[in-house]
Amino acid sequence: MNSPSNKNILLVPSGSMHPNGPGYSTEIRLNEAIRLFCQYPFDYIFCSGGITSNYENIPASELMKIYLIKHNIPEKQIITGCHNSRDSYENIQELLAWLKNNMGINLSSINLTIVSNLDHLIRFEIICRQASFKRLDLHIVEMPLTIPDKITEMVKFLITMYDPIGKKFINRYARKKRTF
Repeated sequence: MNSPSNKNILLVPSGSMHPNGPGYSTEIRLNEAIRLFCQYPFDYIFCSGGITSNYENIPASELMKIYLIKHNIPEKQIITGCHNSRDSYENIQELLAWLKNNMGINLSSINLTIVSNLDHLIRFEIICRQASFKRLDLHIVEMPLTIPDKITEMVKFLITMYDPIGKKFINRYARKKRTF
């Protein structure tokens, strides 16, 4: 049983986005997050994702929040702290900053559940362990990936293994290319 000081947070990283709402992969993640939120005692849903393409003008996390509100998730339980994140490393860094600034609690009192596809979750686990999350649950959503998507995920995995804190040249260069 969790102590009253523990916080249960459901992290939903953005995937594909349209200018006015979630794309296919993000919608699948959000729908699963809604199901989990209604079934289990989560305190917050943390939507992560900034503006990562040249046609977006609203952070992915804000579009995700709108989607969740339309699906009857209470607004006060939706956190959109990742307005500037461009990748999984920055999603976790912004979550950590939000936890520190708004909750003032250490990571040992956070139960973090991440909802995404398997390939993405493997990278998130590496990043979260590096960031010292103690209680981590990875919730896999099934979604078909194309061969190019699988290759991209494999390359990202190798980069994450090489640079688990996202500070080396490849990650810095990729972020710079994703800044609009």
